[in-house]
Formats: sequence, structure tokens, C-alpha cells
Amino acid sequence: MNSIPATISDVDTAEVHVLAPDTPLCASASADGLAVGSQVTLGIRPEHVQVGSGSLTGEVVHVEQMGEHTYLYLDTPLSAQLLIAKTIPGDVRIGRRLVFGVPVSS
Repeated sequence: MNSIPATISDVDTAEVHVLAPDTPLCASASADGLAVGSQVTLGIRPEHVQVGSGSLTGEVVHVEQMGEHTYLYLDTPLSAQLLIAKTIPGDVRIGRRLVFGVPVSS
């Protein structure tokens, strides 16, 4: 599980907007009990990171080939920790910059 610290920047009836840390993200989630300025932690499973699409970028710092899938460890502006993405096997090299997205539904 990827744990990304974030601050709530806006809430409405169907969406929660956060900054993680300076990157704006939006999730389709209930805002019940949440207030602007609150600190939250986003939990994103590696298999839900959408490699190849989205508006975020990260540099590959480690590749773990697991047979039918591959784990990519990405250095991103979202967190001091590496972001882990589960993807299909491919020719991905350390040092390559990849585009990725994160889910917007809860």
C-alpha cells in the first residue's frame, strides 16, 4: 500500500480535493467529517496506480520482475517514500521517467 500524506484543500458533496504535498489531487469520496486544512493519508494500492496515463510523473528507481507482473518503484513529488506501481512485464529501465495517474474514486 502506498501511503501519501496530504492536506485537504476543498470539499463538496461528491469530491474531496487535496494537496499531496503540493500536487493537487481529487477523489470522488464522501467529505463527511472532513474540513479544509485537515491532514489525511491517502492509501493507494500498487495495482491501482495507472502507469502510462495521467498527469503525474515519476522516475523509476527500482524494477522488480515477478513473472506475470512487475513492481516499479517511482520517485515522485507526492511523497518522500517511493511510490510502488504494479504493472505488466515490460522493458522499463531504471532512470526512465514515466507518466502515471492515481484513482479518483473511493
